[in-house]
Amino acid sequence: MQARQKSDAKKRRRKAAKEREVWQRIWKTLARKPTQALSAERRSATIWNISIAMRHRRKSQGETRWNRPFLQRNFGAGVTDLVREALMAEWRSMRPSSRKERKAGEKDTHLVGWTNGLMGVYAEAEAPGWAAALTADETALAMRYAMLESNSLPNWMVALTEIHPRVVEQALGEELEDELLEPSTQPNWYSMNLQKLRYGPAEISNLIQARLIAWMRTAAKLTRRAHNPALQVKLEQVASVLLTHETPSSKSALAKMGIRELDHDIESAYRNFWIGVLCRTAPLAGLERLFMALAPLPIEKDSAAVALIGYLFDERHAFGRKNWREELPPESLALLVRAIQWHIRPKDDVVHVGGYSPGDRDHAEDARRFTFNELMSRAGAGAAPAKLSLTADANFSHMTDHIRQLTRERLAAEVDSSVFDVPEVAGMLHGFELPPKTGSDMAHPAR
Repeated sequence: MQARQKSDAKKRRRKAAKEREVWQRIWKTLARKPTQALSAERRSATIWNISIAMRHRRKSQGETRWNRPFLQRNFGAGVTDLVREALMAEWRSMRPSSRKERKAGEKDTHLVGWTNGLMGVYAEAEAPGWAAALTADETALAMRYAMLESNSLPNWMVALTEIHPRVVEQALGEELEDELLEPSTQPNWYSMNLQKLRYGPAEISNLIQARLIAWMRTAAKLTRRAHNPALQVKLEQVASVLLTHETPSSKSALAKMGIRELDHDIESAYRNFWIGVLCRTAPLAGLERLFMALAPLPIEKDSAAVALIGYLFDERHAFGRKNWREELPPESLALLVRAIQWHIRPKDDVVHVGGYSPGDRDHAEDARRFTFNELMSRAGAGAAPAKLSLTADANFSHMTDHIRQLTRERLAAEVDSSVFDVPEVAGMLHGFELPPKTGSDMAHPAR
């Protein structure tokens, strides 16, 4: 083992020495004769060598990025400006293939040399207003480079979106459609482009919203067939993009799809997915379908009910940034708390020893805890009666005093902030509503 470690260390030292030698050679040529090094004949080779040196910098994470401070420290501002101009010419001299232009099996690969062109777009994008100077053809070419990014969308794509939205929409939309329209045969299918959209700027994802909704409408018809794991992953990723960057039109479109599919077949193989979508787009409608789906299911430790509830509270299927239960009125949230308590019995809870990967049961147990705490923290009109309604449920008989105490404490805090009169407090505790006094109270009118 020690001999192998010494051998590996020796190889690393040799490699580092060779890279230093290459860098010194680049430095001498570029620092002394920059015009010659960046001439049309030698430009590509010089940029390639610079990219290797930058890729092996300690903080580069193995990627090539335009780094003006690094270049200026080594070559000065004048040479750095010449390198930037050379990179601007370099990215225009190549034409990366799009995903749909590549052969099967090579869809997610690209030439390393194209990343130098990508660096060139970054270099050009450091100038304010750079996108306004691009033609539509140059914008389309820049988008080909943008799709080479491995982990995120380039920050300069927003500028392209503002100047040439149709060009950006077409390039990005065709890239995504090529992925989504591929036969769904791989259970571990996953799209980095959709992930980048989800965590990227809303201006970009909203640009192709119509294409994603159109794909969802087509794919929804396929959910009436036997379950396909790859199709479900596609649906989940697209829904996550649409709901993370939610707009009224995307929310309405997804809600209509969810209602249509669940009303067609509440026992569909994709039931959990559609209930999850509907709960996040039309919470009351989603809750109604959830109760319909749970009603006939048996109460067991690992039942279909556990899988459904666990799915809804698994953060991997969050589909957006919002907590959909916050839109439920207190009485509806109380019904959800009772339904989860009915199906996820504490006596069946799993006890883990050591490390473990959470499953449906674990997520369902989280759901029981989360929804109860959310209800107990509710304030405003209708909150106290909703909380106290749990005390009439036999499944909460062991928590009756605790629920009453939490209700009193929360009500006391509301009384302090709203300056309710003593008779009003007594009325609430006997089942009467408190009249609204604060802006928060006005925002929760009695139902």
